[in-house]
Parts: sequence; structure tokens; C-alpha cells
Amino acid sequence: GSRQPANCNARHKTAIIIPYRDRKTHLKIIVNLLHDLLKTQNLAYNIFVVEQVTNLPDIFNKAAIMNAGFIEVMKLYDDFDCFIFHDVDMAPLEYSNFYVCLDIPRHVGAFLATFHFQLPYKGLFGGATAFRKDQFLKFNGFSNEYYGWGGEDDDILKRLGVKSVNMAVNRFPSSVARYKMFPHHADPRNPGNQNNPSHYPRDGLNTAKYTVESVKIMKKYTHILISL
Repeated sequence: GSRQPANCNARHKTAIIIPYRDRKTHLKIIVNLLHDLLKTQNLAYNIFVVEQVTNLPDIFNKAAIMNAGFIEVMKLYDDFDCFIFHDVDMAPLEYSNFYVCLDIPRHVGAFLATFHFQLPYKGLFGGATAFRKDQFLKFNGFSNEYYGWGGEDDDILKRLGVKSVNMAVNRFPSSVARYKMFPHHADPRNPGNQNNPSHYPRDGLNTAKYTVESVKIMKKYTHILISL
């Protein structure tokens, strides 16, 4: 799941982290799409699929899985300077949407076909997001308290807005940051979350609790299996 440009030395190295559970068809499609896109962009990158163990009645916690992915990727390789967290059902439509990090956090997957390539609300910040390593550490990663669907992405904006962090967000134009979502049925094991108050800085990377069940380096991605 890794690639280095053959004809140059890349300025940056990007880790693509895909939080995952029970979406085999989507995973196969998105991994192939990302490899095609990233090769075209001539980037140095690795793709990591971070899967939560399916133990009924466990509820999926995407944010906690992403925190675990960041921590474990840093243990495996310490030379990544850009981290992109990418939903398994988000398909990029434009190859000009470069998968790179900026001086401020970036909403990579900002404009969806579902919403006619418009922001449905100003605070939307999910699907595919990019952070430099120092940025992610500064706002203490994602909240671990969002079991179920939604809420964890909006929580990030609250973290970025606190005085001690004070980071803005970049979005490429809607002509570039265009995505479609794969259709899927709602998972009854993932109830919707309320828009909870942010618990930065006491909750995040510094409170991540998980067990690594296995790490497998596969042809198209590195698979990290996590239990919470």
C-alpha cells in the first residue's frame, strides 16, 4: 500500500488512514481509486486501513479508530508529515484535488454530489480531512466519546476554534474538492450522536484506549485491526 515517486524526491510523505468496519465492497473500490489518483499526483504515500473488531453488540467509534490509527502509524513509521483521514465511502471525482497538507487543517472532501456540490452547513468538516502531524498533536486528535454515527467531525471544528489552538480551515473550490458517496444502508448498530460539547483537551489522543489485534502489510494497504 505504499509508493514513492520514481523520478523525484517527494517533499512530503502522506499517510492515508481509512477507518473501517463491514464495508468490503466499498473498501476495494476506494483503495483502487486512491492508488490511481495518488500515483497521478506523484506523491509519496502509504494507505492504512484501520478496522474495528466486529464483536456484537459493539458500536462503531470512527473517531477512536482514527486516533488509534494515527498513534500506530507513527509507531510503524515516524517520517509522515501529512495525515489524511478518509471515509471508506467517499470517492474523489477530480484528480486535481491534491492529497497534501497545508499550513492550516484542510477539508479535502468538502463538496458532495448529494448536496449538489454545496456545503449543506458552514460547520461541515468530515469525509476526508488533512492535518500536518504538528496540527493533529496540537488539538489532541479526535474525541473518543462518539460511539455511533456522526458528531466527531463537527467536534474537530470546536477544537480548532479554542483559543489555545486557533486554527482556521482550508477548502479547495467546489470545482476541485468534488466527491460522491457510495450508497449504503444505515447500520442499526450505529445510532446517531447528539452534537455534544467538546471536551478538549482532556479527551483525545491522550486518552485513547485500544488493543492492536494484528498488523498485516498487504499489497494495496497496511491493515491494522483494533479492538476498543
